[in-house]
Amino acid sequence: MGEKQDDSANGFGDDASDEISAHDVPPARRPADDVSDEVDATKIDIEPAGPAATDIYEVKRPRPAVADPQDPYGGEPAWLQSGSRKRTLIGFAAIIVLIALVAGIGWYFFPQGEDPQTKTSGETTSKCDVTKATPVGKRAPTPKLTDPPPRQTATISTNVGDVTVLLFGDVAPCGVGNFGHLAKQNYYQESQCYRVTTQAADPTVTMRCGDHAGDGSSNPGYRYRPEQAFTDEVGMNYFAMINDDAGRAAGNFVFVRGESKPTARMAVIGEVIDGFEVLDEIGGALGLNYDDKPQPPVQILKVKIEEGTVTLPPSSSAEPSASPSDAPTRPGSSGSDEPGASSGSDDAPGLPGLPTGE
Repeated sequence: MGEKQDDSANGFGDDASDEISAHDVPPARRPADDVSDEVDATKIDIEPAGPAATDIYEVKRPRPAVADPQDPYGGEPAWLQSGSRKRTLIGFAAIIVLIALVAGIGWYFFPQGEDPQTKTSGETTSKCDVTKATPVGKRAPTPKLTDPPPRQTATISTNVGDVTVLLFGDVAPCGVGNFGHLAKQNYYQESQCYRVTTQAADPTVTMRCGDHAGDGSSNPGYRYRPEQAFTDEVGMNYFAMINDDAGRAAGNFVFVRGESKPTARMAVIGEVIDGFEVLDEIGGALGLNYDDKPQPPVQILKVKIEEGTVTLPPSSSAEPSASPSDAPTRPGSSGSDEPGASSGSDDAPGLPGLPTGE
C-alpha cells in the first residue's frame, strides 16, 4: 500500500507510444470505416418512432390466456381458448333459445299470415273463444271461425223427413259459423236426436239433436262461446245451439216448435221455416207430456247449407198435425202465423230480420 502503481502495465507509461492501435479501441468506439459492411439485422434493436414507423414495422406480442382487466387488448376469447368447446355449444344454444323466445312472443302478440278469406270477411275466432276439449263421440277439426254470410238456409235431413231452417249469420256469426263448419265436415251425419219434449202449450215440440253419444254429452273436440242475442226474447220456431252451464256450446242443437222464450242454455242461430210437419209427426207419435229419447229413434242423415233465403210454396205444413187425436197442438195457430210459411221474400214476417213472436 502506498506504493505508486506502475503505469507501464496499463500501456500508459512513459514508454507507451502516442499512437493507439485501432484494434485496441472498444467496439463501440471503433471508427466507422472499420465496421464490416455485412450487418446482421436481427442483432440490431430498432425502436419504431412516430406514425411512419408503425406503418413499416409490425409490433407483435403474445396474447395472454386469461383476460387481464387492466389490459386494453384483453385476453384470448373464450371460444379460442383450449377446452372451450362445451362453453361454445352452450353459448350457441342460449342464442337459439333466445331467438325462439322472441319469435314466439312476436307471433303471440302480432299474429301474421291470415288467409285471404279471413282478411275479406273478418276474423271472429277471438271473440268466439274456441278452446280444445276432450272429444266425446265423433271428432271434428278445431275451426278457425270467420264471419258467415248474413243469410243461409240449412236443410237438415232426418229419417222422418227434412226440416229447413234460416240461419242468422249477421246476428250469430259464431254459432252459424260453427254449425256450417260441422256440416261441411259431415259431423252431423248419423248423429242422433237424443231427447224430445212435448206439451199442449207452446212450444209444443222441443227436439234436441246432433249428438253422437246418445245422451247429449258428445262434443267434437272443442267448445266455443256463441252469441246470446235472443235470450229472454219471445220468438217463433227457434233453431238454436245448446249451451253448457258455462255458456259454451259444441255441436248439439235444438228445434223448438211454436212460441218460446229462450234461456241462457240456448244460443239461437236461426228459425225453422219449413218441415213443421216432420216435427209435428215426431211429437204426435210420442204423445203429450213426453220427455225422453224418441221412439222410434230419429237420426240425422245429412245437413246441406246454401247461401241466401228460399221461396216456399203455399203449404199447410205450418199447421200442427191433427192426428193422432192426442198429438200436441198449438192453440190459435194458423199458417199465416208461421214465419216463411207462405213466402220467402224479404217482406215475409220473420225472414229478413229477427223473429219477434208477433
